[in-house]
Amino acid sequence: MDNMAAVIAGGIFLSLSGLFCILGAVLNWDWFFRARKSAMINKLFGRTGARIFYGILGTLFFIGGIWFILYQL
Repeated sequence: MDNMAAVIAGGIFLSLSGLFCILGAVLNWDWFFRARKSAMINKLFGRTGARIFYGILGTLFFIGGIWFILYQL
């Protein structure tokens, strides 16, 4: 895989990860918030705060992935 293909693949992966976080926050997936790795965010912010946190994080990831792809082209 050449450098441009790696950049595009990384941008797509980052964008899809962001979309996944956004969907988890908006649809309030119980399994998403009961995951072991999200326990610290749930303890710090509560369920509603965790949804807001993951929504913002997902938006940043999504925009960052799109920007990463477009900036490299």
